[in-house]
Amino acid sequence: MNITLEITNYINAIAVLPQQSFLTLSSSIERISILSTLAKNPLTLTELSENLGISKSSVYRHLKRLQSCGWITQLKDKSTKKIVYVPTALIYLCYVIDDNKLIIQDDTICVIVPHCRVLLLKFQNKLVKSDKCPYDCDKRNDCLRDLRKLAKKLGIDYPLDDADSIISIYKTVALKELMQQLASPLLTIPVSRARLLYRELLTTI
Repeated sequence: MNITLEITNYINAIAVLPQQSFLTLSSSIERISILSTLAKNPLTLTELSENLGISKSSVYRHLKRLQSCGWITQLKDKSTKKIVYVPTALIYLCYVIDDNKLIIQDDTICVIVPHCRVLLLKFQNKLVKSDKCPYDCDKRNDCLRDLRKLAKKLGIDYPLDDADSIISIYKTVALKELMQQLASPLLTIPVSRARLLYRELLTTI
């Protein structure tokens, strides 16, 4: 499978998950590896097991945890009739409830970066995946160009090509979309556009 999504296709694909979901993900190297792998391509249980070198039963248990926490969902490939797993969103924000108010945490976000499909998980002000964005693919310039356009449009100071700057930009985008779409204090943002896009792509595989 070879799938590339353009940045404009999933700016609105935002999920707002409870802090416990981020704890469930960040506490397991295997779960981070699974989500990172799915960030690149939709895969079946068997394909994930083979790619990661983990038993199918173990992968299945992790998939169920990720699914119950809102990180991934499953789709059926119409052509092969196989079940594949995909991320539920491209930008994940973390919320907590304090004094009956929903608060989006400033130091916790998970982003699937376009082009190179890198997973960046910032938790408790640290990058769980890497200390810098591994922009080593042939799409580096495309990625940075899109990010600079976003930064300029949103009035964000973007002096560095590192993971913190990238996360800052996507978080700003996500929060702007969130504020525009929240007519009531919902805890999740529908990501139908992203799911529809995945379904369309799966039919072409």
